[in-house]
Amino acid sequence: MRKRTCLNPFVGRGNTPALQVAAEYERVVVFRLGRLLGGTKGPGIFFILPCLDNIIRVDLRTVSCDVPTQEVGAENMNLAEWGAIGS
Repeated sequence: MRKRTCLNPFVGRGNTPALQVAAEYERVVVFRLGRLLGGTKGPGIFFILPCLDNIIRVDLRTVSCDVPTQEVGAENMNLAEWGAIGS
């Protein structure tokens, strides 16, 4: 892993500012020096220390996918189609 240095205290990794914004549908988990800092942050504006904090963004939106129907065989040799709702 590459060691990152911070020269400007107002600019984080990759020119990310120290003030972060979490959208309405996401929460942010902040780790300071590898340890959990409080709970989740957001939605809204929050402050991080660029050289000390790592953030992980968690999306709360529901992801749906199509589940194909399957044929199920019963004891009396009848076939039934079985479907599901995926989320």
